[in-house]
Amino acid sequence: DYEGVNECHVSNYGENLLYQNSWETENNLDPHAYFIPWITINDIWNEDEFEGAFKDLRQVLCKNYLNNVPECN
Repeated sequence: DYEGVNECHVSNYGENLLYQNSWETENNLDPHAYFIPWITINDIWNEDEFEGAFKDLRQVLCKNYLNNVPECN
């Protein structure tokens, strides 16, 4: 749920994930990231989702991936 994602985001675990993913981002993404965080969903970078996620990540996830999740209704 969203609260779980937010708890991860503000934790040391979340910071470590960000660090690990920054290394992966530098070496494996196409297109290459030009800043961190570089948002991909299901290992795919999509410019519209990328820009939308900065404005409202929850909306992007609920609209495109989690429409049957109670928190999205």
